[in-house]
Amino acid sequence: MRKKIEYLLSNLNNKLEGNFLKMQEKSIAEYANKIVSNANIVPILEQDKLEAFIAFYDNDPKKEIAYLSMLAVDYGSLGKSYGKVLMETAINILRKKGFRYFDIDIDVDNSIAIDFAKRYGFKIMERGEKIRVRRVL
Repeated sequence: MRKKIEYLLSNLNNKLEGNFLKMQEKSIAEYANKIVSNANIVPILEQDKLEAFIAFYDNDPKKEIAYLSMLAVDYGSLGKSYGKVLMETAINILRKKGFRYFDIDIDVDNSIAIDFAKRYGFKIMERGEKIRVRRVL
């Protein structure tokens, strides 16, 4: 799965001229390895090609807060409602596990992600270099 995630993220980053991923990790490969090792990943595969995935951290032993790390949809698969399916799936998984909150940190200039989160009931909690949004589960 790591190679498929790395390939999808690299394609998205290239298509968007390097503006898709703004991370502290040194490379897409390191980021892909990090989420495969530590996150819960829900993929959408078509004929063994990764079309989209959501990665979130649900390792809080108190089951208070889960964190969305990445939701990515292949550029050629936009408009197929994969983002909606993945967000709803993640929310349902977290509810079943008994989590109370689902948080996302979003770049302040990423209005598409902010609007997407708001459609799913996320509310702005903090503003700074990033915007923290939270959904009560």
